[in-house]
Amino acid sequence: SAPRLPDDTSTPREPRWLKLLPLFAIIIACIVSLPGTRIHDSDSSDQLEKASGTELCRALVWSPTSWQAWYYLGRKAIEQQGPAGSPFGEYCVNQSANYDPNNYRLWHALCLVRLSLDDKVGAQQAYARLKQLRTWKIIAELEPQ
Repeated sequence: SAPRLPDDTSTPREPRWLKLLPLFAIIIACIVSLPGTRIHDSDSSDQLEKASGTELCRALVWSPTSWQAWYYLGRKAIEQQGPAGSPFGEYCVNQSANYDPNNYRLWHALCLVRLSLDDKVGAQQAYARLKQLRTWKIIAELEPQ
């Protein structure tokens, strides 16, 4: 004999995966709420200041023009690697100053990093920008004698 059809044929039958959708939503919500650094924390200055080098690199992936991520990555490189990390640190601090060109504190930091690398010409260039932004800031080593 032929298979019998249900009496109510007016509503289409839901796909099987649709019944599992609430379960998938719960699983995704649990994964997203696991402890650890969240994506939105990667742009928080408080988080960036305490972040590891790996976390700072991840922050730059998510926000490549974040002056804060570049600045703290540069500081981290100099702190952890000393003079060996200074060229990379200088590159990062330079990036941060270029992404926020009116932040005099970044130009001040760039002056000091370049002085530590004996890059007097680069330090003078950064100092010229610092003096444009804040005429009262003085770095004795860079003042004309």
